[in-house]
Amino acid sequence: MQGIYGKLRQPMDVKVIDLSRTGLGLETSTKMTVGERYVLELFHRGRLISVECDVRWCTFRGAYRTPAGAEVQLYAAGCALLDIDAARGAGLWERVGPPLPGEPTYH
Repeated sequence: MQGIYGKLRQPMDVKVIDLSRTGLGLETSTKMTVGERYVLELFHRGRLISVECDVRWCTFRGAYRTPAGAEVQLYAAGCALLDIDAARGAGLWERVGPPLPGEPTYH
């Protein structure tokens, strides 16, 4: 998704490619473990937003070479959102809308 990037506290860089009220899709150069919980620190419009998520799937997407010649593997992952700091995460809701009745709400 354009303009939203993040860093896992493990640490590893991720690129958000899809975002909804209940989950997000990521690209990363490190394989994520299905069933594992991760805390992402998302940067959007100059703000840091902490998001806890559960990895539902992770697949190998391919590999590329950096200008220095190193091979980098690329993975795609789908994650369910578990917790968002709603006060600081307001900018995310501008992109996807507030939770609908029956959907999880975050604190």
